[in-house]
Amino acid sequence: MSSLILETERLLLKEFTISDAPFIFRLVNEPSWFQYIGDRKVYSLEDAEKYLLNGSLKSYADFGFGFWKVVLKSTGETIGSAGIAKRDYLDDVDIGFAFLPEFNGKGYAFEISEKILKHAQEVLGLKRIVAITTKDNHRSMNLLSKLGLEHEDEMVLDGTKLNLFSIDNQTQDRKEINSLIDQFFASFKNQNGRTVDLQILFQLCIPQAIIGKNVNAQNEIYTLDSFIEPRQILLTDGRLKDFTEAEISGKTTIYGNIAQRFSHYQKSGILNGHSFETKGVKSFQLIKTSSGWRISAMVWDDEG
Repeated sequence: MSSLILETERLLLKEFTISDAPFIFRLVNEPSWFQYIGDRKVYSLEDAEKYLLNGSLKSYADFGFGFWKVVLKSTGETIGSAGIAKRDYLDDVDIGFAFLPEFNGKGYAFEISEKILKHAQEVLGLKRIVAITTKDNHRSMNLLSKLGLEHEDEMVLDGTKLNLFSIDNQTQDRKEINSLIDQFFASFKNQNGRTVDLQILFQLCIPQAIIGKNVNAQNEIYTLDSFIEPRQILLTDGRLKDFTEAEISGKTTIYGNIAQRFSHYQKSGILNGHSFETKGVKSFQLIKTSSGWRISAMVWDDEG
C-alpha cells in the first residue's frame, strides 16, 4: 500500500510502488512525454519496474522525496506524476509534473504543484527550487510562472536547449524590487499627454535618499527635494515632450535587508524642439523597511 504524502480538494499525492509499472509504462510513452521530456527507453513492463526502482523508489530512500503519483479522489484513478527530485546535473532540487493527456486542461497540475511547492518549502525546508522546460513547452512555462517561479537562465542538456526557472526565499523580494524600479522609471514619462507627478518618488524612496549624477566625470548630488523640483518643472512646462525612460536590463543582488540594482536603461524625447535618444546606467541602493523595499540612494551616468 502506497503512503499518502498530501492531498488537495480533488487530488491525493501518494508514493509509487512497483505495482504502478503499467501506469508508468503508459505515461512515459505518451507523445507529449517524448516531446517535452524525452525517451526514457521504457519499452516493457519490466523496463517500467526498473524505471521506478532506479527513479522514484530510490529517491524516496535516498532523499525522502521524489516523484509521486497523482490520484483523483473521486475515482481512485492515477492520472499523473508530480514531485521534486535531486538530479546529478542540477545544483538544486527541481519540481516537475506530467499527466495523462485526458486529464490536461483541468487545473490538476497547478492544484497539486502548488501544494508540493509549499510542502517542499515549509515541511522539507528547501530554500531554493528550480524547474527546467524545453523551449516550446509553453503550457509548463505558464504554470511555473503562475506558481511563482521566475525564468532565470538557459542551459543545454544532451544537446537540447532548456529554460531554467527558479524560486527561493528571495523571490518575493525580487518581485517587489522589480515593481519598485519599474515605478521609478515610469514616473518620468510624459508621453501621450500623461501628467507627471514626481511626488511619487517620496513613496519609492526613504526621506533621506541621496541621488547622484556622474556624467563626463561631472558630479552632482541631490536630496529628493532638489532632485524633484527642476525635473517636475521640465516635464510639465512644455520644454521636454514625449519623454520616456525604461530599463533595458537589470541585475539585483540581495543580502538580508539590503539590496543593489544595476540597471541599463534607454530614454528618448523632444527637448526644446529637438529629438534625442540615449542610453545610460543607474545603480540603486535599496533597504527593506517596515513598509517594504525603498530606494536609499541612486546614481546614474548617461552613455555617449
